[in-house]
Amino acid sequence: MIRLLYSLLLTLLIPVWLPGHVKRTKRRAEAPNWAERWGKYDIPPPTRPRIWIHAVSVGEVMAAKPILSKLRESSPDCEILLTTTTSTGQEIALGLKNSLVDYVAYFPFDLPWACKRAVAQARPDIVVMMETELWFNFLHFAKRFGAKTFIANGRISDHSFVKAMRWAFFYRRVLANVDECWMQSDLDKERITALGGKHVLVLGNTKFDEPLPSTPPTDWRSVFEDSSDLPIVVIGSIRGEGEEDFVLRAIAGLRAKVIIAPRHVDRAGQIAALAKALGWNPVVRSAGDRARDLLILDTYGELSSIYAVADLAIIGGGFEDLGGQNLIQPLAAGCPVVCGTHMQNFREAYEAALESGAAVAVSTREELRAEVDRLLGDAEKRAAMGRTGRALVEGHSGASTRIATKILEALQTLRGADGR
Repeated sequence: MIRLLYSLLLTLLIPVWLPGHVKRTKRRAEAPNWAERWGKYDIPPPTRPRIWIHAVSVGEVMAAKPILSKLRESSPDCEILLTTTTSTGQEIALGLKNSLVDYVAYFPFDLPWACKRAVAQARPDIVVMMETELWFNFLHFAKRFGAKTFIANGRISDHSFVKAMRWAFFYRRVLANVDECWMQSDLDKERITALGGKHVLVLGNTKFDEPLPSTPPTDWRSVFEDSSDLPIVVIGSIRGEGEEDFVLRAIAGLRAKVIIAPRHVDRAGQIAALAKALGWNPVVRSAGDRARDLLILDTYGELSSIYAVADLAIIGGGFEDLGGQNLIQPLAAGCPVVCGTHMQNFREAYEAALESGAAVAVSTREELRAEVDRLLGDAEKRAAMGRTGRALVEGHSGASTRIATKILEALQTLRGADGR
């Protein structure tokens, strides 16, 4: 009854929520495949065991990548379908096609007819939802068509948990369609259990397993007009006007080569305008021009290679109460990190990095500038922080192997049950 009421409400509200989706896509260079969003997939029936992995956007696709690598390595005969919700996630996912996945598509809207059609066409044996994507109709039809369903790399933020507990009766019904929940931490396990999750295990965070770029890094100094050895400072995954103003004002006049990788690349123009007003000489990456002092990335897939050569990383998402962004990538690259204090979405990595000395947290613009100046003036301190960060990431690795093993065990159980 609850699912039927949910479906009815979602259907009646199509004129309310659909225009928002359309408006967001118009801000991006490429619109999604609307047919796929309505559940119409051009995917042939499976001839081998098929695994459907859903990763909503760029961060989740990158978190899924090491799992996909392990699955390909251990069970190359499986077919893998990777879906995303955002166009940015889709772009990264398409780069994995034919190497790590067989099919890439957009995830359907959680309308009953769209989900039923998508699942009926794809016919997955296993469904894996990255992080905590809980879509009632999709999970219902996945179970109805005989798939085993799992949450992988699951996490529930402070804000999401408070909201979800108000609707705990609803989430109990949704989670009844999930066979196992593989969470990042003990706190995530407690939260998903409180919401009705069953067969809950803590398997760790796959972001600790994200590989560093295997290709030789770009000579990022060459993208600047000045070929001197000024330090490279990366501002990674900065989010929104407030953080952009906070960070750019804090480091105004800094003698360094600064590279900004915004969380949303469609904000590159606004960042350039703000930077110019503050005395910078900004250049966007896609223009192809050499930068004088500030380069803004409006491209995808380059940030991790910059961390490998950067002298310091300023990580966004935590200078305002936004939950933080991924600080594991720079830690893995041996790059010292400065971030804000609102990093609750990456709590385990954040707290471990602070405790070990691989990262520093600040609250004000003055503190940010003071830490940046201090670290840029102390090469030995930066090197020590870098070594500590690498060791921290290595010590927390292995979640992808554990998750891939659980997926393949479930697949083997299905094979045994139907004689395949």
